Amino acid sequence: MLEVGVTVQVLTARRPVAPEHAAAAARALADPLPPVLTLTEARTHFAIWCVLSSPLTLTNNLTDSEGVDAVWPIIANPESIAVNQAWAGHPGDQLEAAADKVVLLHCVPIWAGDANCSLPEWQSFAKPLAGGAAAVVVANHGFGVVSTQINLTSVPGLACAQGGGSCAVRDVHAHKDLGAFSGVVPVAGLASHDSVFFVIS
Repeated sequence: MLEVGVTVQVLTARRPVAPEHAAAAARALADPLPPVLTLTEARTHFAIWCVLSSPLTLTNNLTDSEGVDAVWPIIANPESIAVNQAWAGHPGDQLEAAADKVVLLHCVPIWAGDANCSLPEWQSFAKPLAGGAAAVVVANHGFGVVSTQINLTSVPGLACAQGGGSCAVRDVHAHKDLGAFSGVVPVAGLASHDSVFFVIS
């Protein structure tokens, strides 16, 4: 389920804990709570869910109007949702990943054991869209700034890249056309836990 808009109040609500995880849950509750997602992290989280066709199940408090207003541009982005709902033969998958790893704390929630995760410093994900287009998300899981690129010929099903052709790139986060690119799309200066979300055609 999505963690977009989840607050400390939601994290501290009572939840059933499986008996085999009772000790881990007790330790976790004695420690400081894991931080809630920033808006940047929430947008990245939502983008990855969309490009992997995951069900967009919200878990935030919908009666908290201030909290809903804060995340509304993320959860109500029609371009993001359109990518999530599209089907062109594949639900989306990892495209590339950094060799270097980072450790993120509290990736497994309290009621399931409260474990950390080791992830690539950055990952890219791609999903084919109708008409030979594709959606691509690049996410920076690390704590520094990342610069990388999207190799257009490596994006499955991307028709415009065949034979060295140019592809139109649209920024889904910003609702903005970025122009035409051949060979690669640079991703420069991607901030910690931020993402880019493109539709390429």
